[in-house]
Amino acid sequence: MGDARVHRDRRALVVPVDGTLPPVCVLTGDPTDHVERHSIEVAPRLVRWLAACLMHHDLQEWFTKKVDLDLPLGDGVPALRRRRRAKARRSLASGFAAMGAFLFGDLESWRWLGLMPFVAIVAIAFGAGLALQPLPLPYGTRVRDGHVWLRGVHEGALDGLPAWRGTAARDAA
Repeated sequence: MGDARVHRDRRALVVPVDGTLPPVCVLTGDPTDHVERHSIEVAPRLVRWLAACLMHHDLQEWFTKKVDLDLPLGDGVPALRRRRRAKARRSLASGFAAMGAFLFGDLESWRWLGLMPFVAIVAIAFGAGLALQPLPLPYGTRVRDGHVWLRGVHEGALDGLPAWRGTAARDAA
């Protein structure tokens, strides 16, 4: 059963650092009993943006807090992972097929084969990106007073949760 201290702050899930989430998948919103432990990195948005622009990973590490949470993940999550891997394999196969068509095709009678290296590079890069990128999990936006704010949570996981006590005061101002 979920922790009574778990709240909703608009579209964010507010969880105590030592709390447990309700048995609802954070990615699909379906009821679940399966829980996986994940390390959530919480960094201010400006720091993440600057680190990305400057390609300076140490900058983000200096300002990042790590919080370990048990995230409930439903039965649909392995299917999401399988679909993502299948898309990556199809894209990689298409890229290699395009490169093969360019290398072994007749360029004089099929002038459009000259575009195949570009198509191959785009398809291979897309497939490699899909294969290397993990499934998007909720991400932390802040840690304050022993609570973590998680964004990227399915709306079904937020339904029925009480509003965070700070939301009403902020909305009234």
